[in-house]
Amino acid sequence: MNFKLPLSIIALTISTFGFSQKPQDQDIDFNYTQLPATPLDQSIQNYFAKVNLLYTDKINAEKAIAQKEYDQAMAEYPELERQAKERYNQRLERYNKEKEAYDNKSAGKKFIEKNVLEENTKPTHPGSYYPPSKPYLREVKSQKVFNEEMLANSYLKLEGFNQSIESALKITVDLYGFEYTEPHYKSESKKMYNSKTKSNYYKNYSWYETSYKHPINLKIETPDGQILFNETFSHFSEMKVISTAKTEGSRQNMNRESYIKMLEDKAVTDNLKEINDFINDNYGFRTVQRKTEIFTVKEKKHTYQDYKLAYISASEGYGKLVSEPEVGFKKLNEAIAMWETALEESDVENKKARINEKVTLVTYYNLADAYIHTNQFDKANNVMNQLMLLSDKRNEIATMDAYKAHLADMKERWENNNN
Repeated sequence: MNFKLPLSIIALTISTFGFSQKPQDQDIDFNYTQLPATPLDQSIQNYFAKVNLLYTDKINAEKAIAQKEYDQAMAEYPELERQAKERYNQRLERYNKEKEAYDNKSAGKKFIEKNVLEENTKPTHPGSYYPPSKPYLREVKSQKVFNEEMLANSYLKLEGFNQSIESALKITVDLYGFEYTEPHYKSESKKMYNSKTKSNYYKNYSWYETSYKHPINLKIETPDGQILFNETFSHFSEMKVISTAKTEGSRQNMNRESYIKMLEDKAVTDNLKEINDFINDNYGFRTVQRKTEIFTVKEKKHTYQDYKLAYISASEGYGKLVSEPEVGFKKLNEAIAMWETALEESDVENKKARINEKVTLVTYYNLADAYIHTNQFDKANNVMNQLMLLSDKRNEIATMDAYKAHLADMKERWENNNN
């Protein structure tokens, strides 16, 4: 679990919100179980994932053609070798006859032919016999053939469900194949200025640019055969442009084969990770990490022991949301009760009040996440409205927008799973 104990790791920062007093915000990371956006029937407890490499049919067809060519050539080879041996024997026989006739010539005739007539009639030996080269199996260059089972086990996991084929949600992923353009060399010259010499000069940079894609289709079926999803993500079918880092100089070295293999792996892993995120976002109960802040208040003229205790309860509660959700809810509700009680003293018009405007503001922030993660969405929405009334600072509005988006998402998921 990524939750970390506050006394050992929580970074302490100061947030003034433009006031003289200084509430203290303590940043924490915590995990929570995200409910599925499209919950499955509760009878479905298992899932089974399968990956199909559809492009291997074409590879196998090419290999089959190459094998057929090789087998045919091997079948024809004995006859080729016989003919070659026969032609060699004919040349050797002809040589032997010509050599015999040459050897029977007188020395004088040989001299006249060579030096007067400038004819060299001495026959040339045909040399040793070498059989014709044996056929070889043509290599079929193809894209990488992944291990289908490894891909399914590594990248397709439905969180909150058991991996079993019995009465399972069936997840089928079809890979259509990797396509790419050859890396294209690019360069540019940038004008630079030397402040010492007060003169301009140019630097040359180079890089390679290519594009690639690997379309993948996702199909999801219930145990009784109902198709919930069957689609190829559209952007998987679009060529994605990628460039190497720009390096100084006129040309950089590139191992094109290794680079393309890297892109091939990247295309498959990136797309499968996106598919797995989609599956879990819609149907799984996945563990999600969230960052938030719990505000306490630095004591000056007033005491804020209740905020310290609320902080302890809240941090413990957030830390238990996954491992012990009932305990997590209980601890968060303890903190909520203390913050709500403190708000009964709220006096936003009196800067000297214990719960003045700035303390009221940070208390609402404390309550926002706590309400959201205890499914008290109406209260969370009311807090959002109070925050909007208290502050119109641009940075706080952006923060509130993020809270509202999180609230809307959590509320919709909760309603989808509880109706």
